[in-house]
Amino acid sequence: MNPMVHARLIFAAFVMPMLACPMHAGAELPPLPQPPSPVTRVQRDNDVKMMSAWWYACGKVPDQQAVIRLKAWSDAHPDDGEALFFVYTGYRLNLVRELVRPSQISAGDLVAMLEKSASLGFMSAQSRYAMTLIGSKSVETGLKAPDVRTGMDLLQACIAKRDPDAHLYMGMLLSNGEGGLNADFDAAEEYLKKAIELGDIRAWAQLATLQSRSDEDKAEETLKLGAEAGDPEAQLLLAKRLQRLGASSEDYAQAFQLLLLSASNQTISPEAHILVADSYFNGTRVQPDHAEAFHWYKAAAALGHLRAELQVATQLLQGDGCKMDIETGMRMLQKLAESKYGPAETFLGVLYLEGLLVARDIGHAKALFEAAANDGDPSANRYLVALRRN
Repeated sequence: MNPMVHARLIFAAFVMPMLACPMHAGAELPPLPQPPSPVTRVQRDNDVKMMSAWWYACGKVPDQQAVIRLKAWSDAHPDDGEALFFVYTGYRLNLVRELVRPSQISAGDLVAMLEKSASLGFMSAQSRYAMTLIGSKSVETGLKAPDVRTGMDLLQACIAKRDPDAHLYMGMLLSNGEGGLNADFDAAEEYLKKAIELGDIRAWAQLATLQSRSDEDKAEETLKLGAEAGDPEAQLLLAKRLQRLGASSEDYAQAFQLLLLSASNQTISPEAHILVADSYFNGTRVQPDHAEAFHWYKAAAALGHLRAELQVATQLLQGDGCKMDIETGMRMLQKLAESKYGPAETFLGVLYLEGLLVARDIGHAKALFEAAANDGDPSANRYLVALRRN
């Protein structure tokens, strides 16, 4: 049977009936601004081309305007599954993080958008939706009732059509023994290599991680190839390896450049951003630059890194590497403390204890230190001991 027909039959027979009973009945994803003028077909095609090059080949990270235009196009052309998929990736991979914080995005709403794109026949959406049906936590977690058999059938149909993402996902399942499969490292390696051959650059880091279980030297060579190809996760892993095992200043310099590349192209994990920021702030094997540190701490904070958010607030309050902005810094600090982030509660407690930027209130300071200690910040205990002595 023709692989495309097979994939459509699988979706029609098993997945489409699920659409009759909506999986998620929550609010829609947060809206985006409207573009200044209606989006043309030419603009849509250019934006899809840019998003596709980024998604598969780790090309230049698209700006949020591309997602805004595709969202407007998708709203006006609801049967365009390809455009809808790249709107989904814009939300899922934080391309619109300056407009929508990750915490505002519901996993269930993301899966609903992915499901709609898959139902419209876009293959990459179908292979990714198959992973949600299988219940793999490495992709999405918004589906409450996995259907492993239907998901595996759909994924196999996408593999038969030579979808690169489907090969990547099958390699991940076989690596981890998920989806009712026994772990099979040899088979996983073949699927990951095929994903790379088909143009999915993100498979390099997965392949290296798999190989590291049995052959570190082989894994390092794979990381080098992946980093050169542009896989930001491979760049991060290779940088950390060089930092850990490097024996020369050239190794450490290369590690830092790899971290910069990874941070510039990574839109989900803030790990590379925070490592770059810390290096600039502390002058670790790089010239200290608190303005550059502030830039990268902001980027990490936008991806939900709490320590980075606290550091941004601190630098704003001090005017360290940035223009002083006490109002914004205090607002960020209060919000972090209200979210029960222990170090922020301790910092705010110190301000109340010393009467800095706020009216002195020892009782409130003590309450904040107690909350911080309960929320896991050991430094709060030092202040509590001092207050008891007094």
